[in-house]
Amino acid sequence: MKRIWTIMLMVSVLLLLGGCGANEKENNEAADVETLYKNKCLACHGADLQGASAPALTNLSDKYSKDEVYNIILNGVGMMPGKLLSEEETELMTEWLMEK
Repeated sequence: MKRIWTIMLMVSVLLLLGGCGANEKENNEAADVETLYKNKCLACHGADLQGASAPALTNLSDKYSKDEVYNIILNGVGMMPGKLLSEEETELMTEWLMEK
């Protein structure tokens, strides 16, 4: 009997978790971009996007077009090296930064 209750509980939890994933892709993409930022950008641009040894990344949409930000991330500029992210990662990072 205990085994049946355990199985029923597990199935219920799986069903509940499955129903909570309405925006799972968006949440995963945001988490992935934040992880990318932490791993590839944070050391120079700071934890709060306010800059450190490199410029701040806030309000980029006031200064640059989406294409310009994409090209800067992909190809680098000045002391910033290019090719730190794949093209797909660069697209996600560009979208994310343009919203900041």
